[in-house]
Amino acid sequence: MNIVFVGPTIGVAQARDILDAWYLPPVSQGDVYRAAQHRPTAIGIVDGYFDQVPSVWHKEILWAMAQGIKVFGSASMGALRAAELARFGMIGIGRVFEAFATGELEDDDEVAVRHGSIDSGYRQMSEAMVNIRETLANAAAAGVLSSSEVTPLIKAIKSIPYQERNTHAIVAMAGALGVDTSRLQILGAWLAGNRVDRKRADAVEMLGAMAQSSSDDSRRAVNFSFEITTLWDHLTRTAGHLAMSADNGSAAKNVVDELLIDCDDWTDLALIATARRLALVEHRMQNAADWDRGLDEAIVRFRHAKGLRDPEQLQEWLRLNELSEWDFLLLMEREAAVKNMVDRLRGEMDRELIDHLRVTGQFPALAARASAKLQLIEHLQAAPPSREDYDMAYDWFTNTKSTPDLDDGHRLGFADVAPFKRAVLLEFLSHRESVGRDEQNKQ
Repeated sequence: MNIVFVGPTIGVAQARDILDAWYLPPVSQGDVYRAAQHRPTAIGIVDGYFDQVPSVWHKEILWAMAQGIKVFGSASMGALRAAELARFGMIGIGRVFEAFATGELEDDDEVAVRHGSIDSGYRQMSEAMVNIRETLANAAAAGVLSSSEVTPLIKAIKSIPYQERNTHAIVAMAGALGVDTSRLQILGAWLAGNRVDRKRADAVEMLGAMAQSSSDDSRRAVNFSFEITTLWDHLTRTAGHLAMSADNGSAAKNVVDELLIDCDDWTDLALIATARRLALVEHRMQNAADWDRGLDEAIVRFRHAKGLRDPEQLQEWLRLNELSEWDFLLLMEREAAVKNMVDRLRGEMDRELIDHLRVTGQFPALAARASAKLQLIEHLQAAPPSREDYDMAYDWFTNTKSTPDLDDGHRLGFADVAPFKRAVLLEFLSHRESVGRDEQNKQ
């Protein structure tokens, strides 16, 4: 899967004719990090925000590349970032990229344009300076202007704000520089039919390059070590998620609303969601290039637990849960990440569990149960249990809990088989003693 950020440079319909990809609005800060969490083969950056919205951060591009994701840049913001990060492995495409990479161009305003909102299809309302330079060079080659006229004209256009650069400004500036009226009319007519869209041409070239590389889904190695900083930690904890579905997550949001309206207290739900979120963030920080660890195991475990043994059963489950097969893989990847973090922290969460039991009022009853079993521990020391005792306890436990596949208690949170067996035996003995007392009371 490819993800590409486009806007005024090239429309989504035209881009999709060249490359099958998820097309997203112009990139801004945090977008590449959010996109990389969807594990695309490649990310392409064409357009991005400059002024009123924070621009895409170099470090998030480096992080995406550290995951083995190919990152392409061209035409506009993509060309700028590619020129700056080419030595780290970002793939720059096109003449605009080359001009920035060689130092021929240096200013961001060379690619900046004024454009409309997403509702207008990012309608372009000014002309990029890189386009104007090439268009006027062609005007000189065509004899519409002389070379001596083009140089000061480019300088004059460069001096005005990028929002005001357009065909009318070019003609007006040419007139101010002494081009006579008849030639201005010729220039205006020529510009109307001979405008060079260098940015769009470069974007098309980049999309073609991405299409050619799509057959290679191998992960790219990088020549740098990604460093986690305080600012990076803040970004990862506040970035949120990038909606990739057609309804931008509205269906899922409605489900959440239904859950909240039915719950008595959302605190426990919030704790679960927060724990999962922090586990995912920590996993990604600690395992930057290790996305797939445990993925196959997570899929097998989940399908077994849900009884989704046949492909038809899985497809029905996906339909009911409004997931594509790709979404399912991402879900299982997150499940694997959470499980990996839980395994890492196993044995270090007792204090947090005790805190939770106390604030939720569950601690006293559980403490009483634990105290009642102390005498059973003394009994076990006096008469060590046999293999038959353990088997009897295990059979009773699995039948009672309706979990016949429990083999080591790992899924219940026990660190190893020994404490699990001990807990099961104590539970069984406690139950048997309770039943014995009840029978005596009946007699």
